[in-house]
Amino acid sequence: MRKTFSFTTILLLLILLLGLSLRLFNFSELSLGNDELSVLARIQYDSFSELILEGVKADVHPAGIQVLAYYWSGIFGDSPLALRFPFLLAGLLSIFLAFKLGASWFSEESGLLTAACMASLQYFITLGVYARPYAIVLCFSMAMIYFLTRIIKESETANWVYIAYACFSVLCLYFHYFSFLLVGSSALMGLLFVSGKKKKKLFLSLILIPILYLPHLGIFIHHLEKGGSEWIGKPDASFLANYFSYAFHFSFLLVSFILLSVLGLYLWKGRGAKKEWNKFRIISAALFLLPLGLGYLYSVWRAPVLHSNGLLASFPFFLLFIFSFVPNLNDFQKALFTGCLLLLSVWTLIDDRQHYKLFYNRSAEALTEKIKESEERFKERKIEHFLQLHSPYYADYYFDKSTARPSIKSYNLEELGGVKGLRTYLKNSEADMISLAWLSKALPDYFIPVLREFYPGIEQRENFFISESWLFSKDSLKEQKIKFIEEKDEGNLVSELRIEENKSGKHAEQSSWRTTQEFGPYLELSLEEQKLMATDELWADFELKTEENQTEIKVVVEYLPPSAKRQWFASPATQYISDPLGWNRIHFYRRLQHLGIKESKGKLKIYIWNPGLESYSIKRYSVRVEEGNPWLYGLVEKLP
Repeated sequence: MRKTFSFTTILLLLILLLGLSLRLFNFSELSLGNDELSVLARIQYDSFSELILEGVKADVHPAGIQVLAYYWSGIFGDSPLALRFPFLLAGLLSIFLAFKLGASWFSEESGLLTAACMASLQYFITLGVYARPYAIVLCFSMAMIYFLTRIIKESETANWVYIAYACFSVLCLYFHYFSFLLVGSSALMGLLFVSGKKKKKLFLSLILIPILYLPHLGIFIHHLEKGGSEWIGKPDASFLANYFSYAFHFSFLLVSFILLSVLGLYLWKGRGAKKEWNKFRIISAALFLLPLGLGYLYSVWRAPVLHSNGLLASFPFFLLFIFSFVPNLNDFQKALFTGCLLLLSVWTLIDDRQHYKLFYNRSAEALTEKIKESEERFKERKIEHFLQLHSPYYADYYFDKSTARPSIKSYNLEELGGVKGLRTYLKNSEADMISLAWLSKALPDYFIPVLREFYPGIEQRENFFISESWLFSKDSLKEQKIKFIEEKDEGNLVSELRIEENKSGKHAEQSSWRTTQEFGPYLELSLEEQKLMATDELWADFELKTEENQTEIKVVVEYLPPSAKRQWFASPATQYISDPLGWNRIHFYRRLQHLGIKESKGKLKIYIWNPGLESYSIKRYSVRVEEGNPWLYGLVEKLP
């Protein structure tokens, strides 16, 4: 027994060392992400009361993360390493606690394999170093269930264990609202599996939780009235499949290895070795399924709250459940299974997920570096810089650490006054080049198409996770990565645009086409034939003349999937009309994935819709598909 324990301890230490190495590799190059900068931006206050009023209540997250960052950065500074240290430590401690739970509930094998997954899966690595509440909640949740396990298993449990269980439960609530589901599930499991005098003590500890939460109750009610996070979308039927795919690196090989290995080992030597369904299998399944199921129902019926990040603290219990079916193994078998699992996980992390390229090359630091590079490279040319950020602080954090600080024209592109305001600004601008970048806060759909009316050349483009950097010029010889293009300037537009016979108008003049029909010219292209991908971008541009400034005319794009309901999108012409009764360029710009396209199947149909049967003319059109940003959602979606 001593030998087995010693070997298991060595394996656990190696797993923890690997987990630390994967998180610390090139750590100095890992810049702060959008959400981390958001944390720092909301702690720039002189007092605790200001922090709560302006930094916490104005947000929709509990106070825990802001209070921790406020005092921690006040002592240790706000460098990326200093800021992330407690989260890194919490993530590593979670791996150890998961092993302890697995060994206590089922076997050392279950604990080791769960720890191996938590050490090497991108899901845990990414959120395990991120200065956001997820790693902290993961650690507190593991501690909460560890003390609940002691209450369930021990014949005589010390009173401090009940207090510790209550304290870690309420700490979870102070850091993430989704924790209410996990804490509630743990309380239910405790009441089901604790009996006698211990149930009375457990009940008292459960009463202690809301008492300890009273200081935060006013903030919770304020956030409840305010509503949930706008960025979380309502889950659909594909959520579960997408979630598991993401958690296991979108790797069929990794998933197959785990499932087939567990099944094979169980059939080989596991049947009859232990009860099929002991209480801890029920607890592990419930601690994963209850938060998932309740979160899904609440998101569908009330307000979206279900997101992969929020499920991080529940996912180890799914792993513990799966690996509970692994039988007792000898030292060689244990090392072989754990080693193969780690090898596959690390290989897919680096090769398939390209973790160290995607996760490390992003954020406001990359955008500010591109701005400084442009200033240095084009010293003789005048460049105007636009940054779309949630707060100027995100750029200030990195600009303040450098000697070069270019002037930023705007951090909120909506303030320029929409299409008409932007056109006026660009028309009067004396800049030779325009630098444009955004992080997390997406650009208005009209911004880049209108910008390219005046600065059509793309001198430089850099793609990152939920961020991009562009440099536009009035003239550029760089070839764009165009995958499809069809355009025409003046004359013979009817035949070129493939007008349907019963919907076509007549030529008013050779240089334009005039009609009063409801449906104008249209183009249709096949995603398969053109080999288009979800990450590509569609640009549609029609030059119209209308008789009224206010018009109902729209540029419409339909996505017709092979066997699903068509998706319909429109760009109103009114917002683009800057010159009443003159020629105006009407744009439609969208990433294909934002049209509901997930794979290269189906067709796109682009046309003019004139519901008011107005008289209008067209003299020019252009429809093209350009290669887009493959990294845009790469941390949570499969890379192309």
